[in-house]
Amino acid sequence: MGMGLIAMFFWALVLKFVWNQLVPDLFNGPFISYWQSFGLLLMSRILFGGWRRGCHGRGRWRARFKEKIRQKMEKMSPEERKRFKEGFKSKWWDVNVWEVEEEE
Repeated sequence: MGMGLIAMFFWALVLKFVWNQLVPDLFNGPFISYWQSFGLLLMSRILFGGWRRGCHGRGRWRARFKEKIRQKMEKMSPEERKRFKEGFKSKWWDVNVWEVEEEE
């Protein structure tokens, strides 16, 4: 817990620096203080639930997603799997559905 708190204070400093370098020039936004950046981090944690283990919560999401895809593909014929892969690849280039079959 102590390391998490230290990390949050560090990321607040990084956020303040990045915000003050970009936002005022690009969007005519205000400069922010350290405590405002800390508040932004806290608010984003509350609203979006980030900073969990496994790459900010993506590890669990990805595991559940892979399991759903695996279950769906088990019920498909080889032709349906091929069409599914092609359609999925064209829409969601960042997710590798072939990992699901390789794990079996």
